[in-house]
Amino acid sequence: MFSLAYSTYGFSPILNFEIPQAEDMNDLLQKAQTMYHCSLDGDLVEDTYLKIACLRMEEGMTISLT
Repeated sequence: MFSLAYSTYGFSPILNFEIPQAEDMNDLLQKAQTMYHCSLDGDLVEDTYLKIACLRMEEGMTISLT
């Protein structure tokens, strides 16, 4: 079975946060990268209904914004 945790380097737990539709994903990504020194872990995945971004924090933890 395919798992996002195994598709990224390392096997740290992933914390997932659902963002209200009113929030702009690009603004949130910019804030996360600037304020928390996260780096985008892969590409921003987008379809008609959903956007998903995986970010890797300096400590190695992976967070997902949907």
